[in-house]
Amino acid sequence: PKVVHKDWPIFLVQDVLHWSYHHNKDEFFRRWIGSAQLSTLRQYWMRFRADDPRLIDHPVTFIHGWQDIAIPGRFHADGVPYGKSRSASADVANISSPLSTGGTLDTLNLWWWMPKDLITNGTMERVWKYAIWDITCCARGEFLPYDWDGNIIQATSDHPRKMCTGRIMGPHVLAMIQGTADTDFWANRMGLKHWQCLDPCDFCTADSIEGSSRNYSNFRPDCQWMQELVTRDEWVENVTPHPLWQSYPLIGLNLFSICLDILHVLDLGVLQYFLGSVVWTLGRKFCKSGGANLGTL
Repeated sequence: PKVVHKDWPIFLVQDVLHWSYHHNKDEFFRRWIGSAQLSTLRQYWMRFRADDPRLIDHPVTFIHGWQDIAIPGRFHADGVPYGKSRSASADVANISSPLSTGGTLDTLNLWWWMPKDLITNGTMERVWKYAIWDITCCARGEFLPYDWDGNIIQATSDHPRKMCTGRIMGPHVLAMIQGTADTDFWANRMGLKHWQCLDPCDFCTADSIEGSSRNYSNFRPDCQWMQELVTRDEWVENVTPHPLWQSYPLIGLNLFSICLDILHVLDLGVLQYFLGSVVWTLGRKFCKSGGANLGTL
């Protein structure tokens, strides 16, 4: 079938940051730093250990005095329904700061949304091309002299970005430190292993084979996957070559920046096994102390 190209709007984080910094400073501080006290940034970064793997070779750490000017950034992405049809679903991404104050919906800054029925081969690659260019601008704290396709922006041209020059938000830069999504998004959109495959974990040797000593639901002290957990240094050796950040190199992020959402990983994941074991253990102790029988409990 013939490929049809359509224009689709997305927000640019650099424009959101620039507008709020220059036209609504109070909102800028609330959404991105949490308060007008710039010491908040240094206090936040000083909580990180010097060898924190999220900061390994992070570009922001090469800037003099970066703890005083770097705003921590995180992106979140997920699929969301927007109608009653099963196909009425969209990929949505937003950018925020862990220092922001206020309600969740009031602190998330929409980056883009893309209906899934419009996503074909090459669609998301194009979206991520804009996104990576956008975050690169924010990470440097200045509007770049070239656009998302690498074309030099001439002041005398009719390029829509020709007026965007200079610093974006004063001395500040955006330091991406976290990416959050559920396991389906990381697998289907970002290239990590899928939770339904036999070896679903990118971080350890756990598998999903029934009866296996490495089964992810096996939490016995002698379970094999726990015995084979790698050290921090062994993890560090495998950060750079991971295909996730080769395909989508959001500046500053590495494999340690991944955060799996609590609902899927804990509430609908391992907690059902952990809490079941706790109830069983307490029940056995309760019955031994002369209480109700285990079946009644």
